[in-house]
Amino acid sequence: MSGNPFTEEERKSKQNFQRSMSLRRGKPWSINECLQLQREYELLNMSIDNIADKHGRTQTAIIYKLHQEGICDFETLYKEYWGNY
Repeated sequence: MSGNPFTEEERKSKQNFQRSMSLRRGKPWSINECLQLQREYELLNMSIDNIADKHGRTQTAIIYKLHQEGICDFETLYKEYWGNY
């Protein structure tokens, strides 16, 4: 038996939770960060997850900011990230 009591699924769940408790959570967006967000989404075609990791923000924060800045509409972002629920 290994020294790790957690299954792979539990470990990933913990990592996702830690990622959601982001370092920049609740912090204001700078102009440079907004410009970087637009570049990453439009030009580099980075995923919402990758952008969130890079910015230290939640996926939801990235989606709302992309919408708020007029980079992409919320419905498109919602379908892209969560699918057609």
